[in-house]
Amino acid sequence: MHRLICGFKLLGLLGWLGLSGHLAAQSPTITRSSGEVLPIRLELRTLGRGEKAPTVIVGHGSGGLAAMHREMGSTLNSWGYNAVVIDHYSLRGIAVHTGKVVLGARGEDRALDFIETGRWIAQQPWHEGKIAVVGFSQGGGGVLTLVNDRNMRNLDYVSDAQPNPISVASAFYPSCFFSPPPAKPSIPTQVHLAEMDDLARVSYCGLGDDSPYRVHLYKGATHSFDESFSPFARLGFTQRYNPRATRESRENLKKFLDEHLR
Repeated sequence: MHRLICGFKLLGLLGWLGLSGHLAAQSPTITRSSGEVLPIRLELRTLGRGEKAPTVIVGHGSGGLAAMHREMGSTLNSWGYNAVVIDHYSLRGIAVHTGKVVLGARGEDRALDFIETGRWIAQQPWHEGKIAVVGFSQGGGGVLTLVNDRNMRNLDYVSDAQPNPISVASAFYPSCFFSPPPAKPSIPTQVHLAEMDDLARVSYCGLGDDSPYRVHLYKGATHSFDESFSPFARLGFTQRYNPRATRESRENLKKFLDEHLR
């Protein structure tokens, strides 16, 4: 389970230069108790210097692992947390599939990746305390699937003997159409919604004022409001980087993590 395999190309390593934290140059192999090896890559950004801290898992959306997710890892380090960024796609051969559901990248697939990664994190010498997960877009859908305890038990992902190792969850502009939120999340869960999202529409989530979720709605923001796309990118949805929504969402995320992980 702890065997190390080389996982990064030089370009990927160069993309991390200048970010805070200690970057591991190899990806661990994550193996289920059944012996099944999960086809995922992990980019580990720990605090280093022998420090132990709570850990946050970062999950990407249908567009795959991007610079923004790695930057989130660095931001989490600056807040005093270890970060583990998941690449769900490379080893599965999955390409970009905006607005579609693909085998291996469904909410339940992502939830399993989160859970087994959490079990691995719990055994690491640099980790101490609770584990959180932050997911974006379809990664946010994976978060909403994860907090459905009945579904996780039916899939045999968790049980009384093997409980969910993740204690805190946050979903950014989640794909509620494909992964609807359960009526009551099994762990404290925060949801970040974009008012002008025409891909993962706010109405799909159905989270009212009496919701048991911690909901933040960002006025005037679109899908992926915290990610910059090339002006030449051909997108089937509206996407505009919104510095205000990005700043506020990071502030809200930090407060939530500090409240539940400290």
